Amino acid sequence: MAQVTESTTAGAKILTALSVVEVLPMHFGTMGVLAGTGGTCVVSTAGDRTATSGVTLSALAPLFTVATYTVTGEPLFTYAITLPADITVTHTNNTNTMSIDALLAKSTSGTESHTATGTLVTGTGTESFTVGGTLNVTAAQLAGIYSGTFNVIVAYN
Repeated sequence: MAQVTESTTAGAKILTALSVVEVLPMHFGTMGVLAGTGGTCVVSTAGDRTATSGVTLSALAPLFTVATYTVTGEPLFTYAITLPADITVTHTNNTNTMSIDALLAKSTSGTESHTATGTLVTGTGTESFTVGGTLNVTAAQLAGIYSGTFNVIVAYN
């Protein structure tokens, strides 16, 4: 029997590793709350801050900031943003807490969503996105500084 051989090729492409860097943290700023009525403070992905019910916003420092991130990776590839369901911030006394929920992300190229996506730009392979959420403040919430951490995950689609 006659035998025929074909020389063929194989290959692969490794994508540039994704990185995400926090540019600004999520901070709801300074506010007051009524003794008998709680409420919320909302920081939107567009950088707006609003309050409901017994929460009153203040212009005193520290000022509010919308969480802002820069993603770097392979140009023109899409990526997904994964946010936690909620975040807990704790008073410096390590006892009192508040929750942050209704987290939303908005990339420069995408739409606002809890599971937002974006596309890395031609040339630089970078894009920015913001994260906002709702801080739930109980009636007579203990005055003081509250802080916490949360993970923002980006991955290629």
